[in-house]
Amino acid sequence: EGNKNESAVSRKHEIFESKDGLVAIAGGKLTTYRLMAEELLFYLVKKAYLPPFKEQSHSEKFFSQKPFKVGITREDFDRIVAEKNLADISWPEQLEHLHHQYGTQGISILESIKANPEAGKPLLEKYPHCKAEIDFILENENAPCLIDILCRRTEAQWMIWHYKQPELAEKVADIMAGYYGWSAERKKAEIEHYISYVKKTIWF
Repeated sequence: EGNKNESAVSRKHEIFESKDGLVAIAGGKLTTYRLMAEELLFYLVKKAYLPPFKEQSHSEKFFSQKPFKVGITREDFDRIVAEKNLADISWPEQLEHLHHQYGTQGISILESIKANPEAGKPLLEKYPHCKAEIDFILENENAPCLIDILCRRTEAQWMIWHYKQPELAEKVADIMAGYYGWSAERKKAEIEHYISYVKKTIWF
């Protein structure tokens, strides 16, 4: 917006559609991302790019303000963890991470750790990420690339110091290579692509 300083620039968002049917949303801010997603979704349904909602409740206004289906309070999370005798297989920081990142699905990850304690050990010392978490993502969240897991699922790119990223990338790529049957060349390419992305976003 011209020569305005950053604090004066509008944070409103808008939906655009090109003549060839490409739909995009621009603007906005972190605190309105769910509202933006709601408006974009309703736009796509209205234009018949997506089928209409099967349930009437999904078409209600303020749908984006409803709790996530996997949402759970920390109090209820801790209660279920205690009831299932899962508290002693983890540590406070990992429990906090699993609750914050996965909600009720964090219980499933803890159950996997109980069945295989080795999978609950941290991939990096002093960080909560573990093999059981990566396994859960691979089984449930359609993450075919290393960057999908480290940026778009675990958000580890932001949570872990940049100088530890190569070590983390190597360990997660090992898990993915076993799951997807990657060749050594594919694994190397995935790591290089991810590290290149990290270097573009933070100096190290």
